[in-house]
Amino acid sequence: KLYVNIFITFKYKHCMLTVSDFFCGCGGLSQGFREAGFKIKTGVDFNKSFLETYSYNFPEANVLNLDLSKDNFLKEMQYSDIVIGGPPCQGFSNANRQRIIDDPRNILYKNFVELVAELRPNFFIMENVRGMMNKSEEIISDFEENLGTEYKITSMLLNAKDYGIPQNRVRFFLIGSSSKLFNGDDFKNKIITKSKENSFVLKDALKNLPELFPKKEKNKKIENKKIGYKFSMHAST
Repeated sequence: KLYVNIFITFKYKHCMLTVSDFFCGCGGLSQGFREAGFKIKTGVDFNKSFLETYSYNFPEANVLNLDLSKDNFLKEMQYSDIVIGGPPCQGFSNANRQRIIDDPRNILYKNFVELVAELRPNFFIMENVRGMMNKSEEIISDFEENLGTEYKITSMLLNAKDYGIPQNRVRFFLIGSSSKLFNGDDFKNKIITKSKENSFVLKDALKNLPELFPKKEKNKKIENKKIGYKFSMHAST
């Protein structure tokens, strides 16, 4: 869900906007848009296992197993008002201690640029690791080269903890829209302002949990509400 509720601004008064999710995975980004009131129309990913979960989570969506770096996706696609996606870019991740800017996996964002240029939605959003902010000017330039002056594009770093999530998780967002519908800088300012209203920390998530106490007798199997219960999870065979 993360920051998607802040995109409620995209909704028209009397119309539910449709969303297509590329590199959709199991549907985390789609779930946020659904909870914010949008209609999930299409999910696209290369990984069949991810799509099995996505199909379960979004039975209403048209699910497509495509390699966006190779397959011709246009014949499979129907128009959506919003195109979203988080193309894999492991080389930009701060967790990658051997980060290489020329990592071939980083080029997948260019496939996202190309499909946005082909589909021409009213809005598009690309979400990714914070390291992509270092290349934001180049990425925006790629979009502008493919889209011309028809779209307004802005980028920003947002932290989940500022939007109601008890997690210190910073992500890169690039937001674009038809220049007739949306001013990117104005919306960026609204997002930053809204973050100050929703600060949320781990304490807020844990404060209502019951207090637990240690067992008074060692090496004895005792379970109850005061000391808690043990459980185990076994992988299915």
